[in-house]
Amino acid sequence: MRDGLAKLQFRRLEETAARVVDTPRELRAPWPGVETFWWSHDGKRLLFLMDRNEDENAHLFAVDVHAAELTARDLTPLDGVRAEFMRVVNGDPNIVIVRHTGRTGRAFDLYRLNLTTGDMVLHAQNPGDVCGWSVAGSSRVRMRFHCLPDGDTRLASSVVHHPPVTCCSR
Repeated sequence: MRDGLAKLQFRRLEETAARVVDTPRELRAPWPGVETFWWSHDGKRLLFLMDRNEDENAHLFAVDVHAAELTARDLTPLDGVRAEFMRVVNGDPNIVIVRHTGRTGRAFDLYRLNLTTGDMVLHAQNPGDVCGWSVAGSSRVRMRFHCLPDGDTRLASSVVHHPPVTCCSR
């Protein structure tokens, strides 16, 4: 680290020397014990979450690993918004699914994020009580986890056609 900025170093397995990119600030995992680095589906971009100013509103960054000058690009440059990576989408290396709180400030909606342009399109809107999502590689929403006022969680599945299941009592 130099001048409060972390240097992210990475290399492909077949390479001997690491490539280095400066991050916008000291790089810390936003949530200890949670995975915060991924590769794009085509392996051209290193994706990572970083809390820009220690307010717990992480942003998703990307580094084009083939670029002549490596730069960490903020893909979710929304002030006061917490973003989380969900998954890469099979068959389209430029698209990932993210969730963020930009629409309401509290509830996480799902978005399709284009890694090349940075464009985000609403993929699934949170009605307000969804506290978790399960998304298939095709980007289809498989399941929503609804948090109930009594602390239980109701699973609503788009895959299996049966009544919702309540589980996970506290």
